[in-house]
Amino acid sequence: MQHVSLAKTASEPLRPMRVSARGEVLAARLLAMWDGGWDINILMLLQADVHALSALACDTGHARLRQVAAAINTLLHKALVQPRLPNEHEARDLAGYAAALREVSAELVQTEPVDRIQRGDVSRAERPPADYWQRWQHADSAASNVGVNPPCHVSVSPLKPPEGMPVTTPMNHEPPASEEPGRGAAAVLAKRAYHLTQGGPVYSELGPCLEAEGAELEILDSADELIELLGALPPELVIVDAGFIEDIERIGKAVQKVRDHVGNHLCLAVILERDELALRLRARRAGADTLVVAPSTVEDILRVLRAVAVPPAGDPYRILIVEDDRAQGVFAESVLRNTGMDARVVEDPLAVLDTLQTFRPDLILMDLYMPRCNGMELTTLIREQPEFLHTPIVFLSGESDEEVQFEVIDAGADDFIAKPVRPRHLIAAVQNRVQRARVLANRGSNPGDDRDARTGLHHRDILMLHMQDMLAARKDTARAGGLLFLEVEAAAQIRERHGLAALEQVLADVGRVLAGKLPVDGYAARLGDASYLVVDGNAGLSALEAGAARLRAELMQHAFSVDGKPLRVRISVGICPFAAVPADVGAVLNASERACRNARSTDRGIACHEPPKDAEREAQVGFEKSIRDAIDESGFEFVYQPIVAVQGGEDAQFQCLLRLRDSDGKVHQAGAIVPVAERRGWIAEVDRWAVSEAIAVIARKQAENSKLRLFLTQSPVSLASPQYADWLRDQLIAAHIESESLVIEIRMDEAIVHSATIGEFCRSLVHHGVSFCLSQFEAGLDAASLLEHLPLSFIKLGPRYLRAAAGGTIKDELHNVIAKAHQLGIKVIGHRVEDPQSAATLWMVGIDFLQGNLVQQAGDALSFDFKSAVL
Repeated sequence: MQHVSLAKTASEPLRPMRVSARGEVLAARLLAMWDGGWDINILMLLQADVHALSALACDTGHARLRQVAAAINTLLHKALVQPRLPNEHEARDLAGYAAALREVSAELVQTEPVDRIQRGDVSRAERPPADYWQRWQHADSAASNVGVNPPCHVSVSPLKPPEGMPVTTPMNHEPPASEEPGRGAAAVLAKRAYHLTQGGPVYSELGPCLEAEGAELEILDSADELIELLGALPPELVIVDAGFIEDIERIGKAVQKVRDHVGNHLCLAVILERDELALRLRARRAGADTLVVAPSTVEDILRVLRAVAVPPAGDPYRILIVEDDRAQGVFAESVLRNTGMDARVVEDPLAVLDTLQTFRPDLILMDLYMPRCNGMELTTLIREQPEFLHTPIVFLSGESDEEVQFEVIDAGADDFIAKPVRPRHLIAAVQNRVQRARVLANRGSNPGDDRDARTGLHHRDILMLHMQDMLAARKDTARAGGLLFLEVEAAAQIRERHGLAALEQVLADVGRVLAGKLPVDGYAARLGDASYLVVDGNAGLSALEAGAARLRAELMQHAFSVDGKPLRVRISVGICPFAAVPADVGAVLNASERACRNARSTDRGIACHEPPKDAEREAQVGFEKSIRDAIDESGFEFVYQPIVAVQGGEDAQFQCLLRLRDSDGKVHQAGAIVPVAERRGWIAEVDRWAVSEAIAVIARKQAENSKLRLFLTQSPVSLASPQYADWLRDQLIAAHIESESLVIEIRMDEAIVHSATIGEFCRSLVHHGVSFCLSQFEAGLDAASLLEHLPLSFIKLGPRYLRAAAGGTIKDELHNVIAKAHQLGIKVIGHRVEDPQSAATLWMVGIDFLQGNLVQQAGDALSFDFKSAVL
C-alpha cells in the first residue's frame, strides 16, 4: 500500500533558522512520515540534517538535544545502511524520539542565539517505487557511515499511534533481475475480482478464463452482497452484468468509497445488453471505467478487460519528465510515483535521446523553454526516431499564448497542459494516455485484435490512429486520400417500428457488408449509432467519388432482414479529400459529416466537401462583425410568441426569440447567431444581453401593474460559469421582479451532457424566483434522471410527439411522459404546434400549454388575448 502525506511540513525545504526551530521542523517531518508513510530518499536527506543538528548541539552545549539527535541518527543509520525502510518497532521509536525532539526544541526557544544554515529542497514524503533508493545511494554514502555515539537514554516514552491507526509495515525492495524495461512482465487482469451476474452461457465461461489469467474470482448474484463485500475485502476488478443496471448507481457509490478509502486501483467494468447512449451515460456517470457492449463471446469481454488491466508490478507505467527546473521535475515525479508509476527526471534536454533508449518511456512530459534545446525542437528530434513515433508527448508549461500552444501541437506533441497543474489532473492525463497507447501497441502486435469480432470492421481508435499517420506523413506534400462518412438514413424509424435490438442487428449487418467491400489498404469503422467511416489513403478525388458510389450501391442493393422480412436501407455519403482541409483529424471528420448532411437532400445521396468560396468567406466575416457590433451596441432584438394554457387563463407568458437585423436590413434568427457566437467565444455576452433585456421588459410590465412571464433560452456555456449565476442573481435583486417571472430554458441534449454544472446553476437560482424549463424533451433514462434531479417547472415536448395523432407507441409514451411530469408538479408545453389535429391530440392526452404558429406567429409586440384563448 502506498502512503501519502500532504502535510506542508513534510515537503518544505529546511530554511535558515535557529537551532530550536530547526529541531521543530525535523520533528514535524518525522511525525508527518509516521502519519503518511516512509520514504527512503527523504530519510537519507533527514539524516544529513540530523548530523548538522547534532554538531550544532555539541558546539552550543545542548546536551539533551545532542542525545535525542544521536538516538534518531542511530535508528536512521540502522535502516539506511542496508538500505531499507524502518520496521514497525523502529518506526514507533522514531516517532517517540520526534516527540522528544519537539519538547527539547520548545525549551530552547528563549535561550539560544541565532545560528543559521541552508539546505536545498526535498521531495514529498511518499513511498518510492522499487529500486528508487538506488538513485540516492551515492548521494549520502558519506553521511550514512559517519560514526555516532550510542543512543543515550532520553526520558520520554515513545508515542503510541492513535486508536485505530494502521501501522505502516515497510517492505525491503529487492532489485529485480535485469531485463529490458517493459518486457517479461505478464499482464494480469486482477489479483482479486468480483463478478455480479445472473448467469448465462457467456458469463459461465468468463469465470474459468479470468482464473486462468491469474484472478481470484468471486461469483455474486446480489448487488447488496457485492456492496457489503467491497467494504470488507476490496478487489482490483468488479464486473457488473447487464441484469443489474438498475443497481449501478449504488454499486458505483460503493466502488468510489473504496477507491477513496483504500487508494488502490479498482476497475469497474459494466456489461450492457445493447448499444444505447442512455445506458452508456448511466454507467459512465456511476463511475464505470470501461463498458462491454452486447458481447457475443467471452473473448469480447476479455479483450475489453485486458485494455484496462492493472499493470503488473514489474511493468509500471514509465514516464520520462524533461524539465530543467529540478523543483518542478521532482514535484511531477513525486505525484506520479505515488500512483505506482516509474517516473524519471532528465534535466539536460540533450541527454533525452540517450535516456529514451535505456528507459523506453510510455509517455514523455516535456517542458517548453529549456537551455540549449527547447521542447519543440526536442519533440521534432524524438519524432524522427521510428520507435518513438507514437510515444505520447505531453507539454507541461506555463505558456499561455494560444498560438505557441498550437505550434507545440504542430511540432508533434499530443497535448498541452498549462501550469500550475493540479496533481489529479496530471495523474489523469498521464494514465489515460498511457493506457490507450499500450492498448494500441498490443493491438499492433496482435493484428487480429484491431477488428471487431462480429462485423470485421476496424476499431474506431485504430482507424483514427492510421488517419492521423496519413495526414502527418502528407503534411508538406500534395495529399492524396480522403475520408468517406456513411450514414444509414431513417434509423430512428427502424428503431421505432421494430425496436432497438432489430436496429442494432441491421447496423451490425451493414458493418459486415462494408468490411467485405473495403478498398485495398483501406480502413472502416463504426463511428456512431448509424454512421460509419471509411479511410482510403491513396485515392484521388475521382477515385473517392467512385468508391463512394460503389459502396453506397452495394449497401442499398443488399437485402437486409428484420423479423424475417426483407429491408432495404438508404445510405448518404459525405466525402472529404485530405487536401481540402487542414491536416487535422477533427477538421476532416467535421467536413465529411457536413458533406453527408448535404448529401441527404440530393437524389444522388453523395456530396463532397467544398472549401468556402471567397464570397462565402466574406459574407461570414461580415456576419461575425454584425454580431460583434450588436454585442457592443446592444443591437439585438426580441420577437415574442405566446404560450397559451389549453384550459384558458389570464396569465400572460411569451417565448423570447433572439433576432439580429444587419446593416442591409436582413433579419437573422437565433439558429444562425448562436453557433457563430459560441465558436467565437461571445455566447456569454449574447446571453447577458438577452437576460438583461428580458428582466427590463418584465420590470416595465410590473410598473404598469401587469404580470408577465418570459421564457428565455440560455447556452450551457454560460450556465457553467459560477460568475454568471452570481451576475444573474444580482440583476434579479436589483430589478425587484416577481418570483417565477423569468423562465430559463435549456435544451435536453445539452442538459444531459452538462448535467452537473446545469444542476448546480439551477439550484443556486431557484430560491431567487427563477423557474426552469427543459425543451426538446423525449422519454428515456436520461430524461427521467433530469426530471428527478433538476428543479424544473416546465418541459417542452420534442417534435416526435407531434406525431402522436397517429396513435400507437408514441401516443402511449406521451401519456406516460405527461403523467410523470404532473406527478412531479411539472407543467407540459406542446411546442411548434402548426395544425389543429396535433393541438387536439395534445389536448386529449392532458397537455397544459400550447405554443406555435397555430396559436400566433412570433411578433415584436407583447400582444395576445389570453383570457379568450381556450382550445
